[in-house]
Amino acid sequence: MEQTMICEENAAQFLFSFLQKQNSKKFLLVCDSAFPFLKLSEEFEKCPVPFTTFLQFAPGTRSEDIRMGVKAFRDRGCDTIVAVGGESAMEAARRIRWSCAGQSRKKQPKPEPADTPIPLVTVPTSGADFIG
Repeated sequence: MEQTMICEENAAQFLFSFLQKQNSKKFLLVCDSAFPFLKLSEEFEKCPVPFTTFLQFAPGTRSEDIRMGVKAFRDRGCDTIVAVGGESAMEAARRIRWSCAGQSRKKQPKPEPADTPIPLVTVPTSGADFIG
């Protein structure tokens, strides 16, 4: 499954519609500590698809942070990963996705990120775009 990037002005509505079309049951929202300060975060209160938030990672995406993200994805029954933020959030989401797919295939090499069955949607942000 390919990665989908959303760079629309109305990113939240586009994302929610996309998730519904993909029949996502629950997604893991990977975001950094700036997320609550983004205008976009207010829109997530209206999200029609359940989600759980993961922001327990440091820049540089340490292996222990990725393991916690994989655990959150699996334990909370997620089927999709959504990354909102800058490069740290994007990289953490990519590595969580890659690790989830690789660990589910015992004794097989880890797949390339585009070959994983887990959908990844990214919503890159910048301070000028979304901070109120």
